[in-house]
Amino acid sequence: MSSPSGLCILGSTGSIGTQTLQIVDALPGRFVVNALTANSNADLLVEQALRYQPKRVAVADREVASHVAARLDGSGIEILVGTDASAEVAAHDDDSIVVAAIVGFAGLSAVLSAL
Repeated sequence: MSSPSGLCILGSTGSIGTQTLQIVDALPGRFVVNALTANSNADLLVEQALRYQPKRVAVADREVASHVAARLDGSGIEILVGTDASAEVAAHDDDSIVVAAIVGFAGLSAVLSAL
């Protein structure tokens, strides 16, 4: 059996992102979630991060990021903050799959970074 594919989900708290994580659950051992990003749904992002233990999470909104950081303190998960955080996460080379689930123009720079 081959090693699991590294996965980055840009927009993990939206409908496409949550459905992608349902696929991860349905296919155990096939994927390792390396990164999750969200705009403002701190509670769901924290829940996802604690469940999937990614290497990093990215949050665009600074206020939301402080809430996420407080709840993930001690988890070892790197937290990136700001409008370019999703692009920075997407640029990592440990992901063989990047799911672009950020709506519209907001996700363009992250997708270009992934490429």
